[in-house]
Amino acid sequence: MVARTLPQAARNPAARGLDINPATGLTAAYLDQFSQAIMLLEMLAATPDCADKFYSWRPLSYREHLDAAPAADRAGALAAYEAANPLLRERLDRLAQSMIDVVAAARDVMQTSPSSPAMGMLASRAARWLAGLASRAGDVIDGAETSAH
Repeated sequence: MVARTLPQAARNPAARGLDINPATGLTAAYLDQFSQAIMLLEMLAATPDCADKFYSWRPLSYREHLDAAPAADRAGALAAYEAANPLLRERLDRLAQSMIDVVAAARDVMQTSPSSPAMGMLASRAARWLAGLASRAGDVIDGAETSAH
């Protein structure tokens, strides 16, 4: 992986509110939304009554996440993202889309199938699958994943 120097705006202390990794220019704060989806799936596996919370969860793209950041963090985070290695950005985007697809598939099955104990098993498996993908995305953000799977 080629080391890149982040632009001044990304090194600005104001941009650190998102904990931008200086080596990759990416922020793990983006993954918080997927942690929320994992938590909702785990809750759903144990308590099917909370399905509505899971059904209402909606993901943000990386750019949408940055656009929703406080103004003081936004410019530096966007500059860091733009300066990030395009291969890392692409890898993160593919993993994020896979995570979104897992949530959407689980939601579609759960919403169109009659309630049964199998729903809890599906929610639990989807949570584990999502957690594995989130871990891989974290590795990309941390600069620990060097292959392009």
